[in-house]
Amino acid sequence: MAGRRKHTWTTEEDTKLIEALLELHVSGKYGGADNGFKPGYLKAVQQLQDSHKGAACFRDKPFPQFDNLCKIFGKDRAAETQQTTRVNSKRKRPPTDDAESSYKEAAKEMKETFKEVGEKLNETIYNIGKQENKEACDMIDKVVEDIQRMPNINVVQRIKAIDIFSKDQFRARAFFKMTEEEKICYMEMIADGSIS
Repeated sequence: MAGRRKHTWTTEEDTKLIEALLELHVSGKYGGADNGFKPGYLKAVQQLQDSHKGAACFRDKPFPQFDNLCKIFGKDRAAETQQTTRVNSKRKRPPTDDAESSYKEAAKEMKETFKEVGEKLNETIYNIGKQENKEACDMIDKVVEDIQRMPNINVVQRIKAIDIFSKDQFRARAFFKMTEEEKICYMEMIADGSIS
């Protein structure tokens, strides 16, 4: 053996060897006993580590085929009874999951808050409408009282003016702000049709 030549492997040869081993492993033809090593291999590895102190220089050096070697010689660490595949790992989690329950609580609280805000907003809008309607009715009442007190206006002119002002709050407001002379002129313009 002393005269035997030693062959140094090139990176291309390493790559081809690993590819061939990987193909055998994937095809199922390379089984090996307990990840390919014989029982007691850890003792041999420990002895090699103890006897080769100079191997420390290889620490933190790149090992390009490490991942593929792990696939070939690595042991599946999942217990056979606890193994999960992609199909059965997507099962639903139990409803006691903290994130899901806190999400449901937050959603419930938001729903209640929105409901309360909606009810208060609805009530406020109703009250505003009611208040505006009351103000409009009060203004129309005052305009009608002013029209009824006006001299030189006949019943037909009064009815026509009251009808116009009750339909248009803006005209009623304008009428209410006018002087007596302007009110009489406005009523006459309504009566003769120049304002409709």
